[in-house]
Amino acid sequence: MDDSEIAALVGDAVGRPADGAVIEPLLGRQGLLVCRVRLGANNSYVFKAVRETARRELEVAVAVSKIAPDCAPRVIAHEADTKRGLYWLVSEDVGSITLAERPTVKAYVEAAKTLARLQRAAVGEEALFTDLQVRLVQQRDWEEIGLQTLELANSQNVSRSLLAVDEIERVVWAIDDLARDASTIPSSLVHGDLHAGNLAVLPGDPPSIKLMDWGTAYFGPAFLGLEELLWPAARHLSRADALQQVRTAYVRVWGDLLGKAGRLEGPLLATRSLVRLHVFVQALRDARPAIADDLFQPAAVLRKLLDAFRDWERRR
Repeated sequence: MDDSEIAALVGDAVGRPADGAVIEPLLGRQGLLVCRVRLGANNSYVFKAVRETARRELEVAVAVSKIAPDCAPRVIAHEADTKRGLYWLVSEDVGSITLAERPTVKAYVEAAKTLARLQRAAVGEEALFTDLQVRLVQQRDWEEIGLQTLELANSQNVSRSLLAVDEIERVVWAIDDLARDASTIPSSLVHGDLHAGNLAVLPGDPPSIKLMDWGTAYFGPAFLGLEELLWPAARHLSRADALQQVRTAYVRVWGDLLGKAGRLEGPLLATRSLVRLHVFVQALRDARPAIADDLFQPAAVLRKLLDAFRDWERRR
């Protein structure tokens, strides 16, 4: 697909002439075409296209735009182009500034509110997303992650004490209880990769936040989304009061549905443990057993995991 074809598709979709369109390629994963299309000085849009067989991510973006239009880039048009074997969409352009460039506490508070609003809109929409082949993560999936964690920890060529394998086993044997505790919260859409680069920051005070890029989305206990947001934000939310501001902002959006905050502490701690367990197993996969220094990252994640797990145990 060349620039003139892209310009014509976008022009037709938004009802504007495509003459003089400026096409700016944007970074996309392999197999995903992404570009900014400018039709005149003040009219900018984003065009994305994938092969028909890889359309799920864009279809999820369309669904999110419909159920929560203020929480994600608004999709203006989309189509399965059978002639070209493509699936494409045109969305509003939310700019190039992300939370990675503006990691303020205020912006994280707004990101938490936006995430919660989007997830509330997705509650009860499980069929919509599973029809789009979005995975439903259940208790057996966490059991499998737990077993993988044990296998990887035991396969490292180090003493059991270095990776605290006995402590890892304690977490894994409690995985069913953690998953059950987490599941007392409604299931909703979880982004799956909610780092600051996937959160667009729009001008304003407070700023508006838009969630982007849904290729790793799944359905599971909603509070997994909050912990997924907070995990990579640790260095920006290092003060306890800042972290609490973000958590409180998120929970308040759920308040009228879930009731008093006190009863939510157990599920929050359970989801925190599960997210950190998932990060830990990924860190173990990336480590090379022959190089001892490579275990520094898994060991650091493990400390955070065990802190969350002990907090959850005390709360029970």
